[in-house]
Amino acid sequence: MDSNTVWKVLNQHSWHFSKRLPESGIVITGQVTPAPIQGTVNRMTWHEQGSWSDRHDKSYVCSLTHEYVLEGDRLLIYSGPETTVLLHEFCIKPFQQFPIVMQHTHYCGQDTYACEWIFLNETSFSMQYTVLGPKKQYRIEALYTAIS
Repeated sequence: MDSNTVWKVLNQHSWHFSKRLPESGIVITGQVTPAPIQGTVNRMTWHEQGSWSDRHDKSYVCSLTHEYVLEGDRLLIYSGPETTVLLHEFCIKPFQQFPIVMQHTHYCGQDTYACEWIFLNETSFSMQYTVLGPKKQYRIEALYTAIS
């Protein structure tokens, strides 16, 4: 199995997600709708729509859209549709079975964004994100599960 397997997993489902920011008590839940970009086979938008709540029971609607591009054995994640700001570049090595682990660290000025994805199987994956910098220090722990 290779990068095409990862691409298929990401594309074949809509996803429910639950994200937790342990340091702040924020919880974000919602759904992801991946959508192929018309006229391409290796580009899609990854649109997250949901709500976040904090320790004070305040809740807000939120959304996030990235563009995913598969180039050979690399999964590129851009900050939004049709942008040139590359957030992450995961190199996907051939694998025999799940779990599949992908890691990448992105630097922006003095800030470091370290991301790890673990595909547990074809219907769930986790994401760990650590952000460190002079004015930033937080983690995001997420679980994505396929909607059948």
